[in-house]
Amino acid sequence: MKSLIQTEFLKFKRSRILYISIFGVLIISATVLLQGQHIFYGEKYADKSGWLITAALSLGSFYILPPLFALIGSYSISREYQGGTMKELAIIPVRGKELIVSKLIVSFTFCIFLTLLLFVLELFMEVVLYTNKLTILEMIRYLKQYFLQGIALFSAITPLIAIVTIFRKGYWLSVIFAMIYSFAGVFTSQSQMFKSIYPISASFCFSGFYDVSGMQFMIACISLIVSLLIAGIILRSARVYRME
Repeated sequence: MKSLIQTEFLKFKRSRILYISIFGVLIISATVLLQGQHIFYGEKYADKSGWLITAALSLGSFYILPPLFALIGSYSISREYQGGTMKELAIIPVRGKELIVSKLIVSFTFCIFLTLLLFVLELFMEVVLYTNKLTILEMIRYLKQYFLQGIALFSAITPLIAIVTIFRKGYWLSVIFAMIYSFAGVFTSQSQMFKSIYPISASFCFSGFYDVSGMQFMIACISLIVSLLIAGIILRSARVYRME
C-alpha cells in the first residue's frame, strides 16, 4: 500500500492537475481580496477581523473547491484509462481495491492541502496586509474549521468522483457535475430543514462554520457518511480496476 501511495504522489507531481488546482485556490484568494475592498458604512469589509478568512471559506466551498476536489479525485482514479496504460497495469500483481484506496488517500491528501493553502493565504492577508488583530485561539479555531471543511467537502464529493469513473475518460465531466452540485448548496444552506441534509451545506454544519444544534450536527455527519457509502457502492458495482 505504501508503494502504491508513493507512486500516486509521483503521478500527481508530473501532472498539470495539481497546478491547475493551486491556481484555482489563488483565484479564490484574489476574488475575496477584491470583495474586501467594498466599503460598508465607511469601513472596508477586509478591515473587519476574520472577514477574509470566513469569506474565502464560504466562497471556496460553494463555487471552487468542490469542482477542484472532484477533478483531482476523478483524475486520479481515471488516469490509467486516460493514459492508455491499463494493459501495463494489468500485468502488475496489485489488488484493485488497494489501488483504489491508495488513489483516494492521495486525492484526499491533496484536497486537504489545497484547503489549508487557502487558509494560509487568507491568514497572511488578515495579519500582514490588513494587520487585523486575530488572537491565537481565533487562528486555531479558523484552522480547525478549514481542516474539517476540507474533510467534509471531500466526503460530499466522493459520489461524483465514483460516478465519473464509470465514463473512464470523462474526468472533466466531474467539474461540471460538481459545479452544479455545489451551487445547489447555496440554496439548501438557507433552509433550516435542508442545510444539514444536503452534503455540501452539511459540510458547513460539520466544520462549525454554521451555528447548529446537536441534532443538526448529527444529521450532517450522517449525510456525509452516506455520501461515502454511496461512493463505495458505486465503485464496487462499477468494477473499476477489477484485476483480482
